[in-house]
Amino acid sequence: MTSYEQTFCPAGEENQRRRDAIERHVQVPDLEDDQDALTPDVKEEEEEVDVSKLPLTVVVVKAEEDVDEDQVAEPSRPSGGAPADELSAPLSHSHNTAEPLRSDVHDESDDKRLKSTEKEASDVKCHTGKKRFICSVCSESFARKENMTVHMRTHTGEKPFSCPVCGQKFARKGSLVGHAATHTGEKPFTCSECGESFTYNYNLTRHMQTHTREKLFICSVCGVNYPYKHSLSVHMRTHTGEKPFSCSDCGERFTNKRNLNVHMRRHTGEKPFQCSVCGKRFSQGSHVITHMRTHTGEKLFSCSVCRCTFAKKAALIAHTARHTGEKPYTCTVCGESLFYKHSLNAHMRTHTGEKPFSCCVCGKTFPQKQNMIKHMRTHTGEKPFCCSVCGDAFAHSFSLSVHMHKHTGEKPFSCSVCGKIFSQSANMIAHMRTHTGEKPFGCTVCDKMFSQRAHLVAHSRTHTGEKPFTCSVCDRSYFKKSSLTAHMQKHNGE
Repeated sequence: MTSYEQTFCPAGEENQRRRDAIERHVQVPDLEDDQDALTPDVKEEEEEVDVSKLPLTVVVVKAEEDVDEDQVAEPSRPSGGAPADELSAPLSHSHNTAEPLRSDVHDESDDKRLKSTEKEASDVKCHTGKKRFICSVCSESFARKENMTVHMRTHTGEKPFSCPVCGQKFARKGSLVGHAATHTGEKPFTCSECGESFTYNYNLTRHMQTHTREKLFICSVCGVNYPYKHSLSVHMRTHTGEKPFSCSDCGERFTNKRNLNVHMRRHTGEKPFQCSVCGKRFSQGSHVITHMRTHTGEKLFSCSVCRCTFAKKAALIAHTARHTGEKPYTCTVCGESLFYKHSLNAHMRTHTGEKPFSCCVCGKTFPQKQNMIKHMRTHTGEKPFCCSVCGDAFAHSFSLSVHMHKHTGEKPFSCSVCGKIFSQSANMIAHMRTHTGEKPFGCTVCDKMFSQRAHLVAHSRTHTGEKPFTCSVCDRSYFKKSSLTAHMQKHNGE
């Protein structure tokens, strides 16, 4: 071994002198920096030498003709010191790895090991409960610095992660990843017990506890069990009617905060969810998922009676009621029953007088959104409903349906008194007043009563002097359209 080091190792001679010094328990000067001689404390014969404290500078270079490790004879054990195999352990380590042990060489792996050590130390704090990172705002403590960094965004409002589709921003990257699934409709997290799928992993985790966790919280009214006390509290509001969350704009109240947040988008007009196919925007993520089925043609919900399929579960429920005649939604004021929940919501506004939808052009308000959309066409002139026979266009689908009766000659509405038939239900209702004598429309100027609104409108012009119907030949004007029609016949020679 000595011959090997003298031949191939520049520090071989120095290492040998240090070994001899250890055997003789004497001091030896450091030849590298000419410092004062170092005197290691030599322990008693029965104690082992701490090899890490030995003044050895070990550099081993392996040549091609070096023999294998098992062919090298073991050095003899020095008297009064540590066993020979312990002294040679660093040399054997270097020999096995074929790399020099250099304390002055920077290795990138050292940085990686340092970071790994720091993470392990952080993990230990998580398990031991030690939390040394404290929020300077609310004093909440964290075991990891990165957790505190994320927490600080709740105070600063910083949201560094932005959705490339709709632009919505998030404080956490995981929230952005979960949000992206609302655009695609993807639900990658599936329950292994019941097969239910979720957009977010934390929803799956919480759902799994419904299978594994004992349901300790029981409703005292209906007996339904819940795994969480909060879930039971929310459920109890269905019995008590409590609605603790109130809209600051219109005062409408809600049983949970999520419904309030969705409702607020009606006032703000916010539609953060966008269809990736046609670009249409929605106020709720669930609406995007449902809307996507109009592109894919997917209809997941099937009627067990007639096998009709539907894209929405609500549509299936309403359709099923058609078979049974059941109207599950009942007005608490007048007792009227309806097939659809949205129909009940619209109906309730007839009692409250609420008109939450307003025209952005003239400011007119409406109790239903659909009514506002129809009204907007009076400003835009849009007529999206076109007759396939004559090409006439209409602003409303109902107007097109009535118009089609002219081509088909169909008159589906008949008077129950005289049997006269009509193409429109409104005409039949107006006709029925000729039998009942009812005149519900009164003039505000002269108190004269009329059976039809159109007759009242025409009469009102006699007070205002308005003559909206003008002859295109002689410019003569009339109160009524029928008067203009009769006048035109004179020009036509009829």
